[in-house]
Amino acid sequence: MKNPEPELNLDNAVPVRIYCNNLPGDCFTAVFDCVIDGEYHYIGFNGLPFHPQGIGQHGSSKTLIDRPTHEHLGELIAFTDLTPQGMHFVCQEYVSIAEIAEKEGKLVCLELLSDYERAIIASIRSHLTALRNK
Repeated sequence: MKNPEPELNLDNAVPVRIYCNNLPGDCFTAVFDCVIDGEYHYIGFNGLPFHPQGIGQHGSSKTLIDRPTHEHLGELIAFTDLTPQGMHFVCQEYVSIAEIAEKEGKLVCLELLSDYERAIIASIRSHLTALRNK
């Protein structure tokens, strides 16, 4: 697994929400609340997205897949509830999306995010810092 580049804008971020539906297969979904190329992006994955028999899929939609309701995705969970591979998969995608969003001026001020979204961003940044310091 390639370590994602951990240098990110510290004042702004891409809102992200992580869900677990407790079903077999791609039980986790991370939704990135930022329009890139006219679509919102998300990933569906299981606990071993880098394993040959694991699941790690990218998707996009013209609308947010967790709005107005998210029951079909399961319950909101903390970043730290993911497996190490799940955390790494979310970080890889987050860094890719955040880099594009920053270039396009689409990052959101952290103060405007929900407490949940700020906690997820803080956990992602902490994970990326730990990877950088390895």
